[in-house]
Amino acid sequence: MASASPVVLLVGYQCKLLLARSEILTSFGFVTIRAQTLSETVEFMEVLGQTRCDLVVICHSFSPSDRNQLIAHLLSNYPWVRFLTLMPGDDNRRERFLERLEDELGIDGPLQDGSSRFCADK
Repeated sequence: MASASPVVLLVGYQCKLLLARSEILTSFGFVTIRAQTLSETVEFMEVLGQTRCDLVVICHSFSPSDRNQLIAHLLSNYPWVRFLTLMPGDDNRRERFLERLEDELGIDGPLQDGSSRFCADK
């Protein structure tokens, strides 16, 4: 039986960055959901938090105020959900982005080698 695909909520203002990250993650079998505002993120978490959300990736494009509010919301309402806050340059290289994901999700990678433990067709 294949393991369930991790669900990652990608949060940020810049659609191009969200799409690029989503493409990388889906190529490794992750399920991704994208949110571009704080309120949209909170709404998604209300649904995902009741089922499963493995990781919230917060883009550096998210304002410090929104980032702080989101982190406070996650910690108080979904303390089991992991979150990864990206800083400028964290994902300039695909490999660095994947290393950060491996670290946060506790995956005994490497994801970078092109293998995926989550893809059903592999």
